Amino acid sequence: APDDVHAKEASQPLDVLFFRTVDPSGRETILDPVFAEVLFLLRWRPASMQDVRLLPRSYPRLPGLGPLPLAIESSSGSLAPRTELLGILARRRVAPSAADDDDAALCAMVRGCIGSAVDSLLFRDDGVWEDFTGPALRS
Repeated sequence: APDDVHAKEASQPLDVLFFRTVDPSGRETILDPVFAEVLFLLRWRPASMQDVRLLPRSYPRLPGLGPLPLAIESSSGSLAPRTELLGILARRRVAPSAADDDDAALCAMVRGCIGSAVDSLLFRDDGVWEDFTGPALRS
């Protein structure tokens, strides 16, 4: 049954490895739009994300695994690369609901509007790059 599949996906432990960045003042910051969306999903659906652990790393990519963030299923060791991470997290539901269409619309809005705005601000604005993004990546 479809509900059983969703429940099984939601119950599988998942480790999300991400690039931990620190700004010049020493505070942890988020420079990656995909990781920002991961955090949004974790806070939006906490009941479905109880078995998701965030594991910080000091480098933006890992040899043999690729760019971060990425996920590793704890029980099987199977890898979910950055390109598949959001889809895997989006499918983790304790129980699908009638609000799924609204969820899909909100996710599309977040991805299309907020993600590109964060990307533009952090990486294309000269002042933000010089004062914030660049120093955080170099630290």
